[in-house]
Amino acid sequence: MLKHEYTKETLNKILANVKGKSLGTVDKNGVFQETKVKRVNGIAGNVIEQSVLGYPSNSDQNPDLLVDGIKVELKTTGIKRTKRPPYYGAKERLTITAVSPKNIVDESFETSHFWSKASYLLFVYYLYDSVKPVPAI
Repeated sequence: MLKHEYTKETLNKILANVKGKSLGTVDKNGVFQETKVKRVNGIAGNVIEQSVLGYPSNSDQNPDLLVDGIKVELKTTGIKRTKRPPYYGAKERLTITAVSPKNIVDESFETSHFWSKASYLLFVYYLYDSVKPVPAI
């Protein structure tokens, strides 16, 4: 069973408390400091996991959270301004899970690893407010 259990009400309150704040502001655990010594993929997600939701990041392939008894995959992704409507777009592609053909040939879709993660998704968005790449720190 997942250790990161929340009610929907509690999760909404936690996330409402960080709405409108920068990732640097909500990084109370100093997660961004790791980027001083090496490049870290998914640093925004690590900040949300460690500093906002209060659990350590991991590479477990199962959904991240248990919300009101439902397994939920957490995805943190940047959005950026665009010149054309709707004037916002994805900063980069979003990956749900790695799919290996040799591992999925005997799975049914309804019980697959992919569907266990994709069936319930919680998106946390942040505004990537720059036209060119900036250092994470």
